[in-house]
Amino acid sequence: MKAWQYIQKGWCQGSVARTKTGKACSIHSRNATAWCLLGAVCKSYSGYERCVIEERVYELIIDVSISDWNDYPKRTKAEVIAVLKKAEGKP
Repeated sequence: MKAWQYIQKGWCQGSVARTKTGKACSIHSRNATAWCLLGAVCKSYSGYERCVIEERVYELIIDVSISDWNDYPKRTKAEVIAVLKKAEGKP
């Protein structure tokens, strides 16, 4: 599954992943129902491919931290999905 598809299912801030009740959890937990931008990238990719996607995200967000960008209080799920789609090469 692509990272943007994980975000479409559920997006969170302040943790790499959260359960349905909002409790922080591992990105690989079977109870995870929401992921942050970085959590979704880590869940979807590994190795060189993950590095490439993270680099593309950095170029698009122009921020020193993917987590800070994701956790910005006025950030929206739609913005996160749009960045991930561009980073993953989907128009």
